[in-house]
Amino acid sequence: SAPSRPIGCLASGFIPAPVSFSWSPAPPAPGPAPIPPALGQSGAGNMQMLTPKQISIGSAPSTPTKVSTPGRSRPPQPHKPRPPAVSVFQSCPAPDVVELLCLVTDFAPPTATIDWLMDGDVVEPGHAHTEEATPGHAPGRFRAVSRLNVSAAEWRDHQRFSCRVRHGPTRRCRRCRRRGPPPPTPPPIFAVPSDLYISQSPKLLCLVTNLPSDDGLVVTWRRAAGGALDRQPLPLRMANNFNGTFTAGEPLPRRAAGGAGGKRHAPSVFLFPPPPEEISSSLPTLSLTCLVRGFSPDSIDVQWQKNLGGSGGSGADGRFFLYSRLEATRDEWERGDAFVCTVVHEGLPLRFLQRSVRKPPVIDSLTSVS
Repeated sequence: SAPSRPIGCLASGFIPAPVSFSWSPAPPAPGPAPIPPALGQSGAGNMQMLTPKQISIGSAPSTPTKVSTPGRSRPPQPHKPRPPAVSVFQSCPAPDVVELLCLVTDFAPPTATIDWLMDGDVVEPGHAHTEEATPGHAPGRFRAVSRLNVSAAEWRDHQRFSCRVRHGPTRRCRRCRRRGPPPPTPPPIFAVPSDLYISQSPKLLCLVTNLPSDDGLVVTWRRAAGGALDRQPLPLRMANNFNGTFTAGEPLPRRAAGGAGGKRHAPSVFLFPPPPEEISSSLPTLSLTCLVRGFSPDSIDVQWQKNLGGSGGSGADGRFFLYSRLEATRDEWERGDAFVCTVVHEGLPLRFLQRSVRKPPVIDSLTSVS
């Protein structure tokens, strides 16, 4: 007798879709009833069914013999081991904290050990925070991050911070270093020519800037050529800066200098009154200009009574020039106040030279320059 129920063939969990079904013997036309495919959590699903009438035709009932997809799916293959890439970065989340970040990327499988070292010594595990490896951007590769916070004092006291990554599957040990601050360089020493050649108590000044605190600074003076100092340094002076750092200066008294060796050229000094165009204008201030030229070496000092500013450079003959500009009020100029430009240089016979300018008391077109 003819079967009373249909027969179905279900294929599920495949990717990609669709699939094709084969029956043996082949069912008569119009063939199996088509059923649209569906997508489930584990992949696609599809089904074909034969009606009782299609099953009863023929010498034997039809049974499914083959289900095939356009592309043959393969089980996932394990990725080849890949060594890690290591980078170290630094930031300052707080004024007294330096954060070091070790970024480990592009490795497989996700079994890596991360250690921190300071000057070659391993940091205790509790001081660093290391995250578990997570999938990276490329399929089958992983990334990991480790952070280490050190104090500002530790950052200054240690010269090398290292992130060591050991990856067993590739038998690799990678190390990336971040250096601390370089060894301190000798602070600059300033000497103003007027202090050396004119002052009755000449001094050298050792100036130390950008100090994080005003504690623990020791300044030591010595001669480059050896020998004892002929004077003792004066007390160290500290000053607060607007950015929270400190500046320290320690003067060292010296005997009056007789000038450095080498060829010397005395400067020529020219003092210019305000230009007529400026005098006839309505500006509240007037410009006085002191031009100093033709001197060497370049150590020179130019002094005004107030509001000093200027610029300089060197000429084609290897000698130097300098101009200095003083802003005087119109009232000071009109009442005949004198303005003096003093130049101090080791090439001058008396080590200094003065030029003065003033408006004569009688108002006319002449200007007095001495």
